Amino acid sequence: MTSFNPRVDIIPEQQNNQIPPVLEFDSTSVQTNTLNEEYFQNLLNQMEAEERELNVRDSSEGFFSNFINIVGFGLFPIVLVRIIQNLLSLSTFSNDIVRDISDYYYSKDFVKPSLLLKFNDILSQEFPILNERNWLKLVTILLYFTYSIVISSYMVFTFFFYSLCLVLTTTRRWNEVRKFFHDVLRSANGVF
Repeated sequence: MTSFNPRVDIIPEQQNNQIPPVLEFDSTSVQTNTLNEEYFQNLLNQMEAEERELNVRDSSEGFFSNFINIVGFGLFPIVLVRIIQNLLSLSTFSNDIVRDISDYYYSKDFVKPSLLLKFNDILSQEFPILNERNWLKLVTILLYFTYSIVISSYMVFTFFFYSLCLVLTTTRRWNEVRKFFHDVLRSANGVF
């Protein structure tokens, strides 16, 4: 790509009279610039046409697709909260962790045998100062919730790790697994 390159030629008559030099334009650079401008204009027109086509496609998704998106965005937070609640309940051996915590905090006689009560007993024995200042319930809930989050995250990470290991070993050894199933199905008596 060539750019605008003016040539400066000093005419011999002008050297004596101290007249400024005359600028002569190189016609090839002007033509090249015109071609570049046309190229960029065509490129912009193509980009605008593609953008208009994408906008038409986006607006013509239809009612069903928009309905699925609305339902998905509406249900996703609810499903996510239920999954997290069930995971935390699973990690603390409880039927409903939220109900256990609220029952423990708002009742004077929480006697339901649970992990939360065990946390309470341990903290009241190890830190009697907490019981005197009525911080025992708050610290117990905080520690219980921290424990359940750590254990739940550990469970999720181990699940993904072992799933990844299974997928990697299966795909690496896919040829042997295929041969194994082929031999088993071929040598089996019965339907196959």
